[in-house]
Amino acid sequence: MTQKEEPEDFVIATGEGHSVREFAEKAFDVVGLDWQKYVKTDKRFVRPLDVECLKGDPFKAKQKLKWVPKVSFEQLVKIMVNEDLLRWKRYLKGERFPWDAPNYPTEINIITRSLRM
Repeated sequence: MTQKEEPEDFVIATGEGHSVREFAEKAFDVVGLDWQKYVKTDKRFVRPLDVECLKGDPFKAKQKLKWVPKVSFEQLVKIMVNEDLLRWKRYLKGERFPWDAPNYPTEINIITRSLRM
């Protein structure tokens, strides 16, 4: 993208659709927890007119850049969760990250439990 003569917008995506529920299931699986014990749905925040399925279309990137996804959905979730766990360990050692939200002390029990596994 950065080597193109003219700037263009490209969608970098797998073209697969995954639900928030599926993401939660996979993320909690990474740390060996049952997502249903920790995730609650509040119907007040469910958007009644939202589209049922959102997914990125990487056709243009594939066509013009010869780009193909190399990381699966499951791998991406694992990468994200493991990075958060690593950052949490660093946070517990005193390191602070201004872009993170270290203002959630109630989450310490959930995360600390999963780090012991």
